[in-house]
Amino acid sequence: MKIRHKLLMAFIITALVTSVLVTGGAGRLLGTVVEERYVERIQAESLLMRAWLEEKTGSAELSTGSLQDFAITAGARLGYRVTLIRDDGLVMADSAQDLPGLIAMDNHAARPEIAMAMREGNGESRRTSATTRTEYYYRALRVDGTDPVRIIRVALPTNQVRRIQSRYVSLMAVTTAVVLLAICALGYLFVSRLSKPMEEITRAAELTAGGDLNSPLPPVGDDEAGRLAAAVGDMRAGLLHKIEEIASEHRLMLSMMSGIREGLLLVGTDHRILMANQPLREIFEVGGNPEGDLLAEVVRNPSVIRHVEATLEHGTAAEDEIIRFPATGRAFEIRTAPVLDENGQTRAALALLFDITRLETLEGVRREFVSNVSHELRTPLTSIQAFVETLLEGGMDDRENRTRFLKIIRRHTTFMGELIGELSDLNKIETGAVDLDPVDLDLMEVAAAVTGKLAQAYGGQQIELSTEIPPEFRLKADRRRLEQILTNLVDNALKFNKAGGTVRIEAYRTREGGNPRTEIVVADDGVGIPSDCIERVFNRFYRVDQARSKDVSGTGLGLSIVKHLMRLHGGRVELASELGVGTRVTLIFPDRL
Repeated sequence: MKIRHKLLMAFIITALVTSVLVTGGAGRLLGTVVEERYVERIQAESLLMRAWLEEKTGSAELSTGSLQDFAITAGARLGYRVTLIRDDGLVMADSAQDLPGLIAMDNHAARPEIAMAMREGNGESRRTSATTRTEYYYRALRVDGTDPVRIIRVALPTNQVRRIQSRYVSLMAVTTAVVLLAICALGYLFVSRLSKPMEEITRAAELTAGGDLNSPLPPVGDDEAGRLAAAVGDMRAGLLHKIEEIASEHRLMLSMMSGIREGLLLVGTDHRILMANQPLREIFEVGGNPEGDLLAEVVRNPSVIRHVEATLEHGTAAEDEIIRFPATGRAFEIRTAPVLDENGQTRAALALLFDITRLETLEGVRREFVSNVSHELRTPLTSIQAFVETLLEGGMDDRENRTRFLKIIRRHTTFMGELIGELSDLNKIETGAVDLDPVDLDLMEVAAAVTGKLAQAYGGQQIELSTEIPPEFRLKADRRRLEQILTNLVDNALKFNKAGGTVRIEAYRTREGGNPRTEIVVADDGVGIPSDCIERVFNRFYRVDQARSKDVSGTGLGLSIVKHLMRLHGGRVELASELGVGTRVTLIFPDRL
């Protein structure tokens, strides 16, 4: 119920109760006054009639017939019942009776008012008449010195008094009702004027509670409502400031969370998810927003659930653990910590999943690298050690074997030197320690230098080495590194070829996405590479056929060096091969470096 209605109801009830009390009291007072006025009138009329009787004492006008006419005339004029009684109580005249009725009337000497008037001169009573069966108010007055009348009695019907009283009371009630309605109308206007500011302030407070902090407050004065409106305005300003601060902090937190690449999970004590960032949803392949869902329904990993539950139960961080997902090949390190309230009680558990897939991959590469380097060095070192021991134990005297052993030792030491050199070179390239010196080159000149050098090394293998490069085909690149790239590719094409095979160096101008580019192709019709090995041939020390590679010299680092040098030039390398058909390696350079 509105405050306006409450105030108006209280006002109306107060006015109504007051009106009823006032009307009731005034009605009773008015009834008493009316009755007293009638009594005074009866008394005055009785005195007048006594004076008339005293004046007519001894005359013929005081006969029974004359007295009856007098009583009837007086009663009709006054509207009362007039009775004249002798001193023995016999009724001589009565305005309510005719002459035959007078004879039948009882003796009135015993009537209370008559008896009192006989004794004291005045008598009164209120009772029902035994003659007319009507309630009267009787007033009796003793008349001295008149004969035959001794008592003048005037009777006023009480219903007549009540009618007058009712008439006055009704008039008062109507007046009171009109006044009450006027008071209620004025009260409504007053209450409306008083409550309207409060209602508007209440409406503004409700809008504030609903989140609307910008709706205007009603203009009010400097009374209590005005102070309340000012307080509400200050409260809204404070809330708006706090909300802006919270929103700013929330935006900052969301920005920080969006920048966190680790999976972040916040779980409440009821085991329901409070927050999960996008990386975590991707880890567990969650489509929608999991906030509010049970942990076990979203994170289907026993290790993660165990860590979170342990943190919630004990309020301490659980030990770090590495979790692997075989289906995706990814690995994560999970760390958990409790979120405490101001009383030190655990409110939630925070879990972070660090993606260590790359670290584990790098660790695997490191182990493989160490293993490969150890293997590549162990084999020539073992051979060198064996031949040196053979020479020391008497082989020096065998000239033919001594020369052969020393050539083998020289070949192995040369291989080890090349391996160490290429490892050092690859490390510099990968760490960015190599600076390119790009210049405008004639590609035919560079290709001729490479083919001339390798033609001498592989001259006895009956492999055709050719170039198909347009005249004046120029390219901007680092000459030394370009020669290194082509040497590694052509060397591999010659190594893994067959007698009568061919190796070609080709060059083209093409476009990619509207941008010009240069393509250099090294193609052969050698043994080829299985399709499942193509992606791995650029890894360090990787060899397609270990058994076949034992008879082919090389460090296994050539293609890895080619890949990284092409990246330094801003280009890339592509390889296509078919087992038994041949291999085609394409070097793609941008138009400018």
